[in-house]
Amino acid sequence: MEQSPKQHFSSAVDHAQEYVETQKEIIKLHLAKHGGSVAGYLAALSLIMLLFMVFYVLGNVAVVFCINKQLNDFSHSFLIVALVNMVLAFWLIAMRKVIIKPIQNKIIKLITE
Repeated sequence: MEQSPKQHFSSAVDHAQEYVETQKEIIKLHLAKHGGSVAGYLAALSLIMLLFMVFYVLGNVAVVFCINKQLNDFSHSFLIVALVNMVLAFWLIAMRKVIIKPIQNKIIKLITE
């Protein structure tokens, strides 16, 4: 028995709705997978950055004490370390495009895998 055009259309609409629902589920699963990947990467990166910042601050304090032994003046020791940090900051600002691009590429690679 042949189906009427209405039944064909109704059947096609049902299949299209199933297809859309399946695609929505697939997209949700992909987003969950990649979102979890990116979240894990960012959490690890945050922890590494936190540890590096602690090391950096303590290292700067140690350098101040070493310079203070030579100069016997804390104010000049802190000034020297601050100036070195300022030069380093300006250098990082100048090099930001070289630094940011690989990080962006890594994040895009994580998302698109």
